[in-house]
Amino acid sequence: MKHLTSLLLLLSLSPLCLFAGDGPQLKSAAKPRDIKWSHEADTEIGYTATSDLKQGDAKVGQFASVNSSASYVATGKFEKDFLGRFGVGWNRYSFGINNALRVPNTLQSVSLTTGFDFSVGDKWLFRFEAQPGIYGDFDEVNSNQFNVPLIFGGTYFVNEKFQLFFGVFVDFFGNPYYGLGIKDDFPVFPAVGFRWQITDDLVFMALPPKPRLTYSITDTLSIYGGGQLLGGSFRTSPNFGNNTGDPRLNDSLVDYSEIRGGVGLGWNVT
Repeated sequence: MKHLTSLLLLLSLSPLCLFAGDGPQLKSAAKPRDIKWSHEADTEIGYTATSDLKQGDAKVGQFASVNSSASYVATGKFEKDFLGRFGVGWNRYSFGINNALRVPNTLQSVSLTTGFDFSVGDKWLFRFEAQPGIYGDFDEVNSNQFNVPLIFGGTYFVNEKFQLFFGVFVDFFGNPYYGLGIKDDFPVFPAVGFRWQITDDLVFMALPPKPRLTYSITDTLSIYGGGQLLGGSFRTSPNFGNNTGDPRLNDSLVDYSEIRGGVGLGWNVT
């Protein structure tokens, strides 16, 4: 039960992808009492076609998944080199699995976002972020499903066209990244990457969770190709095992991860 796996497994390190756009905000000074706010709103829905469901090496069935998510983050500039971040997020995986397979049909989370960005000189930008919330199957919510994943990362601005990134993601529930060879009891996952603006219209972002090559057709319309990494650790409800015929699965941890690839269009509404 500890590992719910499909043919599409890997990781999630989503907050780190926001670093690339934050640097220019730190160039202009603001009075301590003149707090300036910016806003990020994002919603996504994705579908994964039928895949094999495995527990260990044993194939136990098939499933398709639908992932839905929405988030909002407000960023306030409190000092010249300090930005506070506050927001909310929701993420849901639905698998269409019946109880006979003894795995949750739904995994989801509702969380807060709280953290800060700060710069050191003109070259370095750092971020610390906590995401306290409920991570479970939401059949019966209790305090055991409360978790606080942490993210710490940094950006080094080589120049305006090339930036380097590093970061670590900490999940105290478990580690959905065992598919990459990381020990299951090691809750820290590191990541490195870069952003390269090849031309004025072509950008290569080599960083989880959305490594991609993007071409800007106009100021508001772009086309991209690349991948997307999803997943997380969740805890089942107190009676999940009782309802599926195996009491040992009550309050058990489920690690889920998925990797997707494809092409798409991006549109900046404003």
